[in-house]
Amino acid sequence: MRQRVDEETIRKLAENIRREGLHEPLVVRKEDGKYGVFIGGRRLRAIQLIKKEYPEDFERLFPGGKVPCIVKQLSEKDAIMASLSENYHKQTLSDEEYGAAIRRLEEMGVSEAEISERLRMDIFEIKKALELYEAVRKAEVVPTARPGRPPEKKPAKKEISRKALVKATVLSRKLEKQGVVKRPERFVKTFVKKTVEGGLSSKEIDLLAEKIKREAPKVRSEEEFFKKLDDIVKSIKASLYVERVILIRKDLADAVAEYAKKKGKKFDEAINELVEVGLKRRGIIPAH
Repeated sequence: MRQRVDEETIRKLAENIRREGLHEPLVVRKEDGKYGVFIGGRRLRAIQLIKKEYPEDFERLFPGGKVPCIVKQLSEKDAIMASLSENYHKQTLSDEEYGAAIRRLEEMGVSEAEISERLRMDIFEIKKALELYEAVRKAEVVPTARPGRPPEKKPAKKEISRKALVKATVLSRKLEKQGVVKRPERFVKTFVKKTVEGGLSSKEIDLLAEKIKREAPKVRSEEEFFKKLDDIVKSIKASLYVERVILIRKDLADAVAEYAKKKGKKFDEAINELVEVGLKRRGIIPAH
């Protein structure tokens, strides 16, 4: 079910398991003579990381390599439903990942009404998830994965295209309602093409989407809007953004988040702005 797993999240979970132990066992079912995990995919990834990088801790936590599991005799349909319910209430999947699972359930004869009732998931959410899934599927960038299992690694270019496609699909609906975009299909194709050609990272794609939302109301025509899109991509690339995983104090993170909210900016944009101001004041970088 899960198609993408944030490696930093897995690493943090692994550290927590190393310190505190495994609080929740994996939930598995028999599949083709073996046992497959359908609840606990991230925990499995974290345990595998511990085994690889901290073998002594792995042996301490799981003597003889035995990981606590709960075995359930479920059909594939019930396994998907259980996994979907677990992830939905923990909010650990993206809309298109929900869509992929919902589509599989529909293929098994489960109606949207039944899914909504069992998961307490609004019909609007279900339709939105299916719409995003179909948009990604048509671009042939959705990997196939069983519920709860770690995904196979995909080429970086496809992952970037997939992220761009999802962002573009969501944006196209908003821009069409605002009257900025008359042909949403053209916007989606252009957005994806520009991000791939520019080699934008996942974070840069998020930044591009935010800048487009802010700039869209200012343009007077669709052609002007597409020119603005091109300019924003170029400005992002010219800024030479790099991604770093940092440890930041909670009070500072909360202050930055509050500042970002007031300014209508993303957290990354706010922290870049504040760091730049601070470095200029200290004379570490030149003031322009």
